[in-house]
Amino acid sequence: MAKFIVEFPDSIYEKFAKMGANSDKIIEKMLKVGGQAAFKITKPNLQNSIGKGKYSRPTGQLANSLGISPVKVDSNGISNIKVGFNEPRRPNKTISKNVTYYLSNALVANVLEYGKRGQPARPWMRPSKKALQATVKPLMEQEFYKEIDKI
Repeated sequence: MAKFIVEFPDSIYEKFAKMGANSDKIIEKMLKVGGQAAFKITKPNLQNSIGKGKYSRPTGQLANSLGISPVKVDSNGISNIKVGFNEPRRPNKTISKNVTYYLSNALVANVLEYGKRGQPARPWMRPSKKALQATVKPLMEQEFYKEIDKI
């Protein structure tokens, strides 16, 4: 049986060792770059679909509530960042003196994406997702290599 041995230069081993100590910071920076890129693609798509048609009155609430979460680690130890909506929305309608009706930003965004009876869909999430797949991964990889080169 043949044996194949590859010896890395010491500098590579040193980077692996340092990366282990800094991996959480590197992951956080990568996620922030990805989150910012996702936000920059998603927000214009959302804004372009608001106010189109006779059933839509732009108030600015939905577009202004779109934001980026901080980097968080879930119960499985996986780091993530989210682009989504802040809640609650301002009161939509006062039904009586003591009852106020609130719509969820996520619900409004969903109706915008998929439509409802009498209101056609104005997709903004699906086009955003398609654009993100080609854009975000290379930016995150670029950030990874930039951070590795600093080590």
